[in-house]
Amino acid sequence: MCIRDRVSTQSTGHTRRQQQMSSNQPDKVKEVQAQVDEVKGIMVDNVDKMLNNMERADDLEQKTSDLNSASQTFKSRATTLKRRMWWQNFKLWLAIGGITLILLIIIIAVSLPKGD
Repeated sequence: MCIRDRVSTQSTGHTRRQQQMSSNQPDKVKEVQAQVDEVKGIMVDNVDKMLNNMERADDLEQKTSDLNSASQTFKSRATTLKRRMWWQNFKLWLAIGGITLILLIIIIAVSLPKGD
C-alpha cells in the first residue's frame, strides 16, 4: 500500500468518525437541552412552592401576632374580672357576717332576763 492509499484510508476513516460524531451531536444536544429544560421546570416549580411557603409563613406570623395580642388582652381582662369577683365575694361574706352578728346580738338580747 502506498502513502496515498494510507492517507486516503485514514482520511476516509476520520471523516466517517466525524460524521458519526456529528450525527450523534444533535442527539446529544437535544438530550442535554431536554435535561436542562426539565431542571428548569423543576426549579420554577420549587421557586413557586418557596414563594407560597413564604406567603403562608407571613400569614402564620400575622395570625400568631394577633393571637398573642388577643391572649394578652384576655389575661388583662381575666385578672380585672377576678379582682372584681373577689371583692364582690368579699362584700357578700361581709354582709352575711354582719347580718349573722346582728342576729346573734338580737338573740342574746332577747334571751337575757329582763331586770324589772
